[in-house]
Amino acid sequence: MGTRNTIKDIFLSSPRKIKRRLFRDVLLILFFTISSILVLILMEGRSIKNEVSAQVISDSVQLLGDRFQDFVRPVENNLHIFAQWGTNQKLNLNDVDRTISMVTPFLEIYSEISAITIVDKDEKSLILSRNDSIINTSFQDKPKQPLKSYPWYEGALSHKQQVYWSKVSIDPYLHQKTITASLAWFSVEGSLLGVASFSITVDYLLKLIDEVHIP
Repeated sequence: MGTRNTIKDIFLSSPRKIKRRLFRDVLLILFFTISSILVLILMEGRSIKNEVSAQVISDSVQLLGDRFQDFVRPVENNLHIFAQWGTNQKLNLNDVDRTISMVTPFLEIYSEISAITIVDKDEKSLILSRNDSIINTSFQDKPKQPLKSYPWYEGALSHKQQVYWSKVSIDPYLHQKTITASLAWFSVEGSLLGVASFSITVDYLLKLIDEVHIP
């Protein structure tokens, strides 16, 4: 009590200027203390926000990757089915009607595929394309332009037993921007037997991306 009274007495007996200085110093100490606490709170909050944002983005990218894998797998698996059929001579462009009946269900089941092209060793080609719910077919005894001018064809030949994915280009039948997955099949002796390709519109890919929200 004595010490407290002595400090109180000293404060009360101090000149007004000293009182103001002491009061100012106390306010400054309080101000800097509160500011430091607020800065720490804001920094911690920002750190938490950044961690949450990073996690959300990571989850979204992972989801997008999963969606693309779910899209890529059936496309590539189906092309390998075509290659197996081609190797077993089931995809025979000398029997166009039978080949159309074998291929059409792929367009009906897999909405991501907009067009299917099959080319045999004699460069005969069969094109099936989707226009809404209508499937159009086109058969050519000879290509309108050299097949080697098509990147998907050359890519398939250079990637034996592997699916080749082309860059974006304008499909001459769909008249849309597409990417094309293609696969060639060969005889036991290594001679070319045929090439099949699936075209996917860029609009479909953009829709696939839009379905995954990335902040």
